[in-house]
Formats: sequence, structure tokens, C-alpha cells
Amino acid sequence: MYEKLNKCTIFFAILIMLSLMLGTTYASIDNKFNHKSIEAFTVKGVFQQADADKVKVNSWMINIRSGASEQHNIVKVAYRNEILTVLGKINNWYVIKTNNDLVGCVNSKYVSLVSGTEPPEPEPKQPKPTPEPDKQQKERTDKDIVIKNPEPKPTLSKLEQQQLEMVGYINQARKKKGKTPLKLDDSLSEVAQAKSQDMVDNNYFSHNSPTYGSPFDMMTEFGVSYGWAGENLAKNSSLKSAHESLMESPGHKRNILQRNFNKVGIGVVKKGPLLYITEMFTD
Repeated sequence: MYEKLNKCTIFFAILIMLSLMLGTTYASIDNKFNHKSIEAFTVKGVFQQADADKVKVNSWMINIRSGASEQHNIVKVAYRNEILTVLGKINNWYVIKTNNDLVGCVNSKYVSLVSGTEPPEPEPKQPKPTPEPDKQQKERTDKDIVIKNPEPKPTLSKLEQQQLEMVGYINQARKKKGKTPLKLDDSLSEVAQAKSQDMVDNNYFSHNSPTYGSPFDMMTEFGVSYGWAGENLAKNSSLKSAHESLMESPGHKRNILQRNFNKVGIGVVKKGPLLYITEMFTD
């Protein structure tokens, strides 16, 4: 009896030691990445140009939703006289961006155009004067020459600059492997930006969102169709370091170099010294 009990005790002690060893190994791997935490997961409205650049909230408080309908989730609220940057329009909903780069939709009946944002009326074209028959060989003078000032190039927002930088790293890696470059997709970027903002707002770092569910549920909710889709998540102090960490992980690298993907959306939200980065891929 004592010998049987002693053998059972030794058996359970060995099991506990193995569990502790596995836990220590997992912790050491997690510490290795430190502030470079990353995750990977792979499985198989008509947007129009808006009539304004900015709108002002008229009501005491309005809901900013994740899509262009009352059925979409509320992601944030805006208060009276708050100015929102307009990215586009879907039916009677403005697609807006807040001061902290949150992208969402607001109903146009609760906002008004900010003065000076209406598109300018096109200048009427002046017909060219018909020269007199006896003056057709006359040399052109300075007053006959119409000099057009070049149109100023639009200034990119900080988020747009970050998105282009990250897509540049992705396409450089794809080019080295003979893959076609990915196109930065506005609809996917809207979903990716909402995911990064949701992780910051709800203090989590995972593919499964407490607000939207899985990344694929989230794409469907935002109206993005796909046959193949994937998501990379990174948390790092810089975009370049985040990309290098993703390329060191087989799962993330597979998403970046996946030949079935043609589009990518990038979301970037800063919290303290870290950037919460979401990469969403579709075919």
C-alpha cells in the first residue's frame, strides 16, 4: 500500500514539474518580444465624395456609429459645436474622422456644413478670341498667354502617412519574393482603424473584439466582401520595428506574402509610447 502511494506521489510530482517548465518556456517567449506583441489569424454603401470638408455637430450629443445606419454599433459620441473631418458620404450619412483619428459615420441631419467648406463654383471658361483675318500671323503677346497656377497638392494626414509607410514595407517584402504589390483599400482601412481604436478603448490585444467579434465578422459588418481574408496585429513603438517583428513570425509573414491577397487595410492608433497596428488582408 505504501509503495503504491509513493509511486502515485512521484507521478503527480513529475506532472507538476512538466507544467511549470512549459509555463516558464511560454513566459520566456512572451518576454522576448516585450513591447513587440503580435498576433496573426488567417482563413479562407456606395461611398461618394462629400459636399464638405468639415461638419459641426448641431445637437447636444450625437452618436458616431461603425457604419452608415442606425443598426450599426456606437463607437463614440460627439458633442455640440464639435468639428468633425469629413472623408466621404454614404447616402445621408457622413463618413467622418475625429481629432483622435477615430473613423465612423454620423447622420447628416444632426450636423451642418462648416462655413467655407462648400466646394467652390467652377470658373466659367472664356472663349478664345477669333483673330481678325489680316492679323492671323500676329505674334502672341504676354496678354494673350493665360498662365494657370498649379493646383496645390492635398496635405496627407498623419494617419494617411502612417498607412502609406506600412504598405511600403509590406510591398517591399512582397517584391523581394516576386509577389505582386498590395493595394491600400479605403474600406479595409476603415475596418482596420476601427479595430485598432477598439483595442485602445477597451484595453485588449486580440483578434476577437468584445465589440465586433472576429475580424471576419467585423469585415462583414462593415460591408467588406472577401473570399480570402487575414489579419495581423502588432503593438510596437514604431511602424518599422512592428513590420520587422511581423516578418520574424511565420504566421504574420505568411499573411504579408500570401499570393491570394490583393488588398490591405491599415489601422494605427497611439496609446502612450506604443502604436496599436492592425493589418487586414483580402483577395
